[in-house]
Amino acid sequence: MKKIRMAFFALAAFALLATSTGCGGGGGGGSDDDDTPVAESGSTGGSGAESGASTGSGSGSGSSESGSGNTSTGSSSGSGTSESGSGNSSSGAGNESTGGSGSGSGSSESGSGNTSTGTGNESTGGTGTGSGSSESGSGNTSTGTGNESTGGSGSGSGSSESGSGNTSSGTGNESTGDTGTGSGSSESGSGNGSAGGCSISASSLTVSETIEGSRVFVRGRTVEIRARWCSDHEVTQSEYERYCSYGGDESPSDTYGIGSNYPAYFVSWYDALVYCNRRSIGEHLTPCYTINNSTNPDDWGSVPTEADETWDAVTCDFTANGYRLPTEVEWEYLARGGNTSNSNQTIYSGSDTIDDVAWYPDNSGGKTHEVKTKAPNALGLYDMSGNVWEFCWDWYSSVYRVRRGGTWNHRLCELGKDDTGLLPFRRNFDYGFRVVRSSSN
Repeated sequence: MKKIRMAFFALAAFALLATSTGCGGGGGGGSDDDDTPVAESGSTGGSGAESGASTGSGSGSGSSESGSGNTSTGSSSGSGTSESGSGNSSSGAGNESTGGSGSGSGSSESGSGNTSTGTGNESTGGTGTGSGSSESGSGNTSTGTGNESTGGSGSGSGSSESGSGNTSSGTGNESTGDTGTGSGSSESGSGNGSAGGCSISASSLTVSETIEGSRVFVRGRTVEIRARWCSDHEVTQSEYERYCSYGGDESPSDTYGIGSNYPAYFVSWYDALVYCNRRSIGEHLTPCYTINNSTNPDDWGSVPTEADETWDAVTCDFTANGYRLPTEVEWEYLARGGNTSNSNQTIYSGSDTIDDVAWYPDNSGGKTHEVKTKAPNALGLYDMSGNVWEFCWDWYSSVYRVRRGGTWNHRLCELGKDDTGLLPFRRNFDYGFRVVRSSSN
């Protein structure tokens, strides 16, 4: 009996050992808490599959995604994509060649607060073709390169678009050291040419006879014409938007005319001061206007939306070579084509026939029109009559500044006409301006 019991216990122990070991001699099962990163497939120096990123040569695809506060890079010789959430930084490269050639595409998208770079094809020392595009949302900075060659040649096109608050650059074809062909386009540009204008030779002169209907050119009066250059067109929307944004609740729209070559409107006299100095600084010229002992508009604070003693105390340095508003004498001299005699004067700037030279209520269709679409005057200046009001430097009274020229909305387009002036803080759908400089260089 004792032997039987011992045999029974031995048999039970053997059965228990076989059950706990399992079949096939394999490893244990996985864990739900295992956070080891897993990649689809990759190569580490040679052939074979590994989990994680690829550090040697091989083919396949790598993808990475990151959440808040992470940095990730996915790369392979095939395609690489990268996506980032808020506060992340990511890079995705299609094909990039340094010293050789390559083709492919790279795309990058960023959310709020991210920085991304997308490279279509970039070659440093060799050649490459392809296209690169970059788009950015609010607060982002992006660079899109179509084809860029430093030391070699390349062809292609690059385009760049930016939203509010973004900085973007688009390069069609750039060659440093050799030749390149292609085209590059950028959303920001100037209307019909910011350099278009006329040179002025007059300075101080004494009016020999009163010009009929003029309150400026009165016999015996000595007038100063310090401007040596005048823009041949009213400041366009593309020119204005390059340096300034529209204040208030309104900006140009289809209702009153919108487009690169349309005149800027919904701007105030104060806004014009900011534009003039910012453009001067941008073109490495000496700014004309000083407010609060500074010529930098960034030091002036927000543009006032009501009368402001500090801004009204602005001074103008007429010897500076930057952009400024014309004085009323300068404006009328320019509008009359430089003619200061009482002979051969025209009713409107450049013609006795208003339709030849002006957009006004009878032909405007209730909106502004592109600059330089009517005939110019004797100095080659357009729209001195009609289209939008043009600001002048002078005070009209203790409250108003001078405006001249009439608009698409008013018939005061005759050269001798003026009205009650404008409040310097007011923006309107037919307020615009033209710039002059005291230097032609």
